[in-house]
Amino acid sequence: MDAINDIDLVEAIDDIDAILGEQEAEENGLNDLFALYRQYFTMVMWDRIFRRLRRTRAARVFWVRRLFHDEHFVQITGFTRTEAQNLLFTIGHRFIRLTKRSWAVQVPEAFIVALRMLRTGKDFWNNGMFVGLSKSTAHRCFWQVVNAVISELSHLISLNLTPQQWKHQATIIHNSYGISHVVGFIDGSYIMIKNIGRRKSWRCRKGFPAINMTLMVDGTGYIRFITCKWPGAMHDSRVYRLSGLAQVVREGWEPFESASIGGDSAYLGTDNFVIARPRDRGINNHNRRFFRAFTKARATIENAIGHLKMSFGILSGTLSGPINCNNRANISKIIKCCCILENFKKRERQQFDEDDDHDFFPPLNQNQSKVEQLIRIFNQQNGHP
Repeated sequence: MDAINDIDLVEAIDDIDAILGEQEAEENGLNDLFALYRQYFTMVMWDRIFRRLRRTRAARVFWVRRLFHDEHFVQITGFTRTEAQNLLFTIGHRFIRLTKRSWAVQVPEAFIVALRMLRTGKDFWNNGMFVGLSKSTAHRCFWQVVNAVISELSHLISLNLTPQQWKHQATIIHNSYGISHVVGFIDGSYIMIKNIGRRKSWRCRKGFPAINMTLMVDGTGYIRFITCKWPGAMHDSRVYRLSGLAQVVREGWEPFESASIGGDSAYLGTDNFVIARPRDRGINNHNRRFFRAFTKARATIENAIGHLKMSFGILSGTLSGPINCNNRANISKIIKCCCILENFKKRERQQFDEDDDHDFFPPLNQNQSKVEQLIRIFNQQNGHP
């Protein structure tokens, strides 16, 4: 099996073409044969890598038991074996390594290195050692997988839902917290990085260089929008105003008529689409219960960010420190890749909801304050004066 690679089959197909010759073999049929071969070859190498990991130095060092169990695989990658296999078969065709060397890096090996890098955030030498690759090879494989994920699965983060599906998200929030017309939540979080150049603007208010990662999630915590290219010194409200989400809102987009998303006090005064919790001096007896429920509902975005950083240690920096890249674009690729993979896991585990059954949400009066109308609806439905 070690001596089989894609170049061998390419040469075999050329021989078949020469033999058939006058029969004019269909090129499409041979391409289908080649694609089928690559799929089964990847599947065989995927199973083979687990047998290798039981005998590697990594297995002896990190685990007392020599057997490599599925629990160990979840610890080092954040994916179950089935989830990782489905992901590999989805994106593996984008980083096939065509070479005649029998000891060349196979697709599953490059895949495992990239997943472990995202999971732990450790350096390329450490992650390459796990499957026997050099530091430079691990670096090359990592970026091949990251680019493949972004190219193949970027559609998993999207605002393209029908109005009925957005109303279903509002129904989830309304049934759980009693808040009407809210389809999701927005918040920002700092991703620690090595300082890029000598610019002080990357330093956030907590004192370390960072990128401001702003997410919008729906009622189930599924990531619907992300922007991750602005320095940590930039305020959350300004990041939102410069984001693609604010741009489409200014152009007239809304999930359904009078729909909103929730945010904390940092988003006060941004636009009419974001319902922001006021500071303490803005809380009174009339709106106290509403904003108490609003704060509980906002835990959806807080939990989503926390789970994202827990699943991908490269974002939290707790195991290996800040992300060390030469430019902002590469850091943004890593963050976006992690968010896409988080959504992929939610889909594999059926932890998302895109049904279209929903409650009735009447349009609000455009001449009155949206917040005051939502507070009035909340108090009426819950029997408060």
